[in-house]
Amino acid sequence: KSAIAGVTDTITSAEGLTTILNSFNIEVEKSGEVADSLFNTVKLGKTTFEELSSNISQVGPIAASSNIPLNEVLATIASLTKQGVPTAQAMTQIRSAIVGLNESGRLDGTKTLQENMQALYSTLEGNQTLIQGEIGRIEGVQAILAIAGKNAQSANKDLQSYQNTIGATEKAFQEMASSNVNQWA
Repeated sequence: KSAIAGVTDTITSAEGLTTILNSFNIEVEKSGEVADSLFNTVKLGKTTFEELSSNISQVGPIAASSNIPLNEVLATIASLTKQGVPTAQAMTQIRSAIVGLNESGRLDGTKTLQENMQALYSTLEGNQTLIQGEIGRIEGVQAILAIAGKNAQSANKDLQSYQNTIGATEKAFQEMASSNVNQWA
């Protein structure tokens, strides 16, 4: 269903789902919920299921090892891509931000990824030079600037949208199935 709903092939769909399941140590029984979260990302951002599947490996392992939940990563991808950042570049930026937050000791496990980015931004008063000094990577700085400050409210709204994604795959599947009835007949 995720391949048809995501307008991609089964291999791409399966690879993306298995990468996420393995990276985040999620049980196979929850693959439907993972697919629903991926479709929410497609709906919110400017990305495709195929792009997510092909690029999630850039950020999944580092996010999971930093105890950052999948939906926080996906919400950040949605926030970045809807601002025009290509999916692969968004993954690189998120990975760099996570690494930088870890190395600087600024990744607080009691906060979401978005809250961590906003906290750093606020502490350093949005000063890009100071943020880069803390993060050490321009790609990470780009992610933080796109999520924090004037974009924080929108990023938080994106994150909140993941609280109810159940059924997104089925809905997308039904839409594709009804629009392609003659193709499969």
